[in-house]
Amino acid sequence: MPNNPTIDRPNPGSEEALALGCTCPFGDNCGGRGAWGTDTKPDNEKVFWKSGNCPLHGTEAAEALSQPPLCQAEAEALETLMEDAYV
Repeated sequence: MPNNPTIDRPNPGSEEALALGCTCPFGDNCGGRGAWGTDTKPDNEKVFWKSGNCPLHGTEAAEALSQPPLCQAEAEALETLMEDAYV
């Protein structure tokens, strides 16, 4: 789920966030620097993949997109599809 992070939390997939229990993808988010080539853009233009069940980012991501969070199976299937697309 691409979306901007909140100001008061570490970026999704960053080492700091992972240490706090974040389940957002590390690789897809370039280690918290931003997904889809946005790692070199200003902070307000970066996007991130967020896991629907992430304790730090999941609920907020669902609210921002006005959709229920992905279930774990859907999140894993989406991650697999994304990984296969980059092989």
